[in-house]
Amino acid sequence: MAIIDANVAAGLILALPWSEEAREEIRNHAERIAPSIFVAELANALWQNVRAGNIAVETAVASLNEMLPVIELSADSALVEPALRLAASENHPLYDCLYLALAKERRQILITADMKLAALARRTGVAVRLLL
Repeated sequence: MAIIDANVAAGLILALPWSEEAREEIRNHAERIAPSIFVAELANALWQNVRAGNIAVETAVASLNEMLPVIELSADSALVEPALRLAASENHPLYDCLYLALAKERRQILITADMKLAALARRTGVAVRLLL
């Protein structure tokens, strides 16, 4: 099992520097989980690429619908308190801390392409795989 950050999933859909590593990580982990904010974050990344003219809205919608069954979602409500405490103590955005709270709760590795989130994971004792 692995905790999958939305930027990793975006690498499965868009041509990003970490796309090949993202595909490999998804193949290597039969169980993949993310906080439910994952859906909004991935949809936002797709929207940004629609806005930039990189993909059509139909492609974005189809890609989002194909990705959702691949990642199990965990309710954010159970993660908000530890994520808020972490966000406050580390001065880091709450939405990232939801991924860390889930990784801590499940005692699983976090896979991300976000260097700041990876650094925070390491500082707080969360196993992390940074895709570059």
